[in-house]
Amino acid sequence: MKLLTLSSISCFSFVCRVVSASDFLDWFPIDHDNFLEIIDNAKPVAVDGKIPSYIQGNLVRLGPSVAHTPKRNFTSYIDALGRVTDWTLDGTSNKAEFKSSIIKSNLWNASLDKNGELSDFARHITLEKTNPGTWTGLLSIQNMDNTDVMVYQFDGDTSYTTVTDFYLMNSIDQKSLRTLGNTPVTGDVPEDATFSGSHAGEWQDPKTGERLLVNWRGKKTAGGTTLYVYTMGSDRVQKTVGSIDLKFLPYSIHSIVSVGNYAVVTVGAISLNFLETGVDLCLSCSTSDNMGKDPAQIYVFSLVDEKEPVKTVAVDDSFFMFHHVNAMLKSETVIRVDYCAYSKSDGFLKPHVLGDMNNLIDEKTRDTMPMGCDMFKSVEFDFAKGEVLDNTNLPLKDQEGNSYNFELPAIHPKFRGKDYCIIYAQSYHVLGSSRLENTGLLKINRCKSDSNGANVEVWHEPNVYVGEPIFVPDPQGTAEDDGSLLVMSFQDGASKLLILNAKTMEVDARIEAPFPLMFEFHGDFFANGA
Repeated sequence: MKLLTLSSISCFSFVCRVVSASDFLDWFPIDHDNFLEIIDNAKPVAVDGKIPSYIQGNLVRLGPSVAHTPKRNFTSYIDALGRVTDWTLDGTSNKAEFKSSIIKSNLWNASLDKNGELSDFARHITLEKTNPGTWTGLLSIQNMDNTDVMVYQFDGDTSYTTVTDFYLMNSIDQKSLRTLGNTPVTGDVPEDATFSGSHAGEWQDPKTGERLLVNWRGKKTAGGTTLYVYTMGSDRVQKTVGSIDLKFLPYSIHSIVSVGNYAVVTVGAISLNFLETGVDLCLSCSTSDNMGKDPAQIYVFSLVDEKEPVKTVAVDDSFFMFHHVNAMLKSETVIRVDYCAYSKSDGFLKPHVLGDMNNLIDEKTRDTMPMGCDMFKSVEFDFAKGEVLDNTNLPLKDQEGNSYNFELPAIHPKFRGKDYCIIYAQSYHVLGSSRLENTGLLKINRCKSDSNGANVEVWHEPNVYVGEPIFVPDPQGTAEDDGSLLVMSFQDGASKLLILNAKTMEVDARIEAPFPLMFEFHGDFFANGA
């Protein structure tokens, strides 16, 4: 099974399948993979509609691409080998170009045979067990770089940095979209601190003005985990700003948030059995869920004073989160953090593991399983006193009284770290539908609630499946919703980039990709000259 490029093949999957006009499953690598690539030279793509003139730059997206080899299959699309896609958008000329490449990670390269063909997935830890099970042998932590979550670009760089839940990152050449290899990293974080967060925060050093990533790495200890929080600039030097010993190994701390001159780490009460994980190579199989028993813990690290002790705040209920919505410094020692939060783990661990393809295949299962965050949670706390001042869950309802779960939240980037009102997010079962595949975009106004308690507007088109929204501000705008949403969609067997007016939620433009893309996790927009 050789690597296929656009010039060598016209069919996008190596397993032949008739695509139904409204087949939700074709959005995922259920029984097909995408080996197509457009690299080095971008391909012009037609624009149906008008790109707003202020959108000038690159939308970069990350997601799965290959879930099968001749010998083995991933059973969760989250485990699939990653892909990076780049849309160059020019609103002044109303033109767009497209590039897309499989990330040639250590995992990809280690999975090739001597002829350079994808033969078998190299032994590594996955979210779910492969089918058939992974062969026994030495586990290389270097193969845990399947980077398909966060993408970032440092000031002055000509490459993108991609990040995942292990410490290894990859560099992607901006011009060609070719993988340059693991990002070379130095610094004082211990080398054996191999666990990591996928979503780093960003902090501007008040002394130098430099934009820095803020993230964490974890080291397994006899009694649990030592958590190191660090900053990293374009020099790729990781500088520890603080550490704390946890009494267990967290299943996931997917994201970290920076606010003011502090980093906030929130840890849910789900632990990972390190030995079991090493034996069965399965994260979801080796967890202990203490939600409902133990409260979530919040840890606050100073980014300017490494000698300042880490502050601990115990929340007065139990919840789990993958993604923050926003955070803000209310006073010198008071922080409010807004979360896309889960009250239970049954929608992402057991019995319905996030990304499990068997769950998606069975219509009854997918229509009844929990999906997305069931709480929009705001926690306000005084970290100096270690006290929670307010813990509120905001119900999400539309005018008809339909309730919503949500995920993949986005806000106007200029309101990060500030008081704000409007959130955009992806949702399933929209407009009260019993079908999970009725997806849509939510516009949530957390500052507004009418007589029906409604604070949600919904964008939905039948048989159009949508992912994460990315907000691009209108530089001439003054309102929080002055801008556009960039959203990847799938319909009629094709992938289309939708550009929506963030105020009216009407589609301004649709741009079809040269070949179908699978469900993507995350991305960012990099404006020209920003």
